[in-house]
Amino acid sequence: MSAVTMGKWQAGIKRTRHQDPSKAREIELWVDQLATSYEILPMDTQCFREWGRMMASSLPRNSCWRVVMGQKQSPRERGSISYGVAG
Repeated sequence: MSAVTMGKWQAGIKRTRHQDPSKAREIELWVDQLATSYEILPMDTQCFREWGRMMASSLPRNSCWRVVMGQKQSPRERGSISYGVAG
């Protein structure tokens, strides 16, 4: 399991803690067990660059990530839902 996965779980725990502290503690204990039971794979620059390539190729054309990345939709795309590959 990657360090990124652990970070995502921790972020989810923090969000859950605001709504249900006991559930958050239960999840955190489970994540703690995973962290001690499995090898946590570090993520370096090369890994994150490849992850970025995979994420970019799997985003829907109308994804909010296009906005984040500064990509604009054509008028035709704005009027339709497209699940094709961005790019």
